[in-house]
Amino acid sequence: FTDSEGNIQERVRKIITNYLTEHPGTTKDRIYDEVVSSLVRSGKMEPHDFDAILLQVAETPAGAFRETPLRQWFLKESEEIIIDSTESLKEDRAAEKMTSFIKNKLNAVVGTEHCSVPTDMTGNTRIHYSDLFEHYIYSVKDKPRRPLSDWLIDYFYKTEEGTYRLPQSEEEERIKEEGRKRGTSRKIRRYISYIEQSLTIPERERPTGSTLTEWIRHCKRSGLYEQGKLLYEKGGLNPDSMSEEVMVNVEEDYQVCCRMVDRGKAEKKKKKNKVQPDLFT
Repeated sequence: FTDSEGNIQERVRKIITNYLTEHPGTTKDRIYDEVVSSLVRSGKMEPHDFDAILLQVAETPAGAFRETPLRQWFLKESEEIIIDSTESLKEDRAAEKMTSFIKNKLNAVVGTEHCSVPTDMTGNTRIHYSDLFEHYIYSVKDKPRRPLSDWLIDYFYKTEEGTYRLPQSEEEERIKEEGRKRGTSRKIRRYISYIEQSLTIPERERPTGSTLTEWIRHCKRSGLYEQGKLLYEKGGLNPDSMSEEVMVNVEEDYQVCCRMVDRGKAEKKKKKNKVQPDLFT
């Protein structure tokens, strides 16, 4: 019984931690629904003290002592998920399989007159997420904890059309490697989740001005154009605290993100507005 209780406590703890990592500021009811749903799906629903476990790993903003239905919960700083060496290794191995898959696609179309695989101007193969996901499901047995869509951008570049490509140079390789070491993409996604949900951002989650400019530069260089645009417009950037040179650089990064976002929207609109063949002629 003790072992079983310990197992269920740990399972619930992991479910809450993972859920609040992706959905900070969630109410207790929604967290509870996620816990119950996950346990039922796995066939491992057992009695547990949900409130006690929630208090172990999560907290509410300072001063929010009164229990209300809309009370928001956040992970405690000590419980922030940091991908450990084991998880990093899993992601590295999975990324190697994804890389081989893309390269094989490219090799398969070299010298082929009619290519069904999209390529960019430099000949780099661009792969749709659905194709990557299908290959990932069947080829990667020991899957990382994070969903594919979360860590894919840490290794590959997302184009304005929504496809993925390999780094094209040593510089692009270095950018991705540095981003993985720092966990930059994860931090950006977490901060943006607060902005998108119009949540009160805890002080410890607020990036400094220099960090915010680095994030915007990372978004531009990594193909995260929408995120870079959002960080500039709503991330809390304070021009008065920056030198003229820094402000000029971040403005240039922002303009690149805007152009790429607009280009992506134009491409989608163009595809949507393509004249369909008249079925009645």
